[in-house]
Amino acid sequence: MKFKFCCLNKRPDETLKGVGKFPIHECLIADTQWQQHGLAVLYVSRNVLDCRYACAFYMVDTYCLGVKNTFAKVNLDRDRMLDFRRLIEQKHALTPYDYEDARSLILGAIDYAASLGFQPNEDWKDSRYIVEADRAYTRKFKFGKDGKPLYIQGPNDDARSIMAKLATVDHDYLVRAYRELILSERHWI
Repeated sequence: MKFKFCCLNKRPDETLKGVGKFPIHECLIADTQWQQHGLAVLYVSRNVLDCRYACAFYMVDTYCLGVKNTFAKVNLDRDRMLDFRRLIEQKHALTPYDYEDARSLILGAIDYAASLGFQPNEDWKDSRYIVEADRAYTRKFKFGKDGKPLYIQGPNDDARSIMAKLATVDHDYLVRAYRELILSERHWI
């Protein structure tokens, strides 16, 4: 299928807005066992022109924060698209994943995080177009650990702020988090 679309002279943010109408080139996930540890890494690319691509990376915390990190690239030739994917593959082994499942995972995690008062990473404003965030999705997954939020601190997180917000949303959160910490430490002893 060929598309007539002149994106070469547009700003990247303008091009991204219309990218959802183009076919998926690849949809990959780093770990199909993400439900067991609450973190999913996804890569989605679209074939925008015969030899041009739009790609996005998503790091999704399914236990609490939703989209923790994301970025999108547009108007990449094949070599640059492969370089982008290889950059992710340096840290994560990627395997094919169903696109609608990826959308459900990403958008569902964002909705869950929003219910706790958290917004997606600021670069979501760009990468949202790759997964058609404005289109309805089927809710296929459960979020949180056993249905409850569980915050696992990342290197760039403001842990105090996040814990304070969780304590206002879920008054028993701090007690559960402490219990989880104690149980996980006993596992390592």
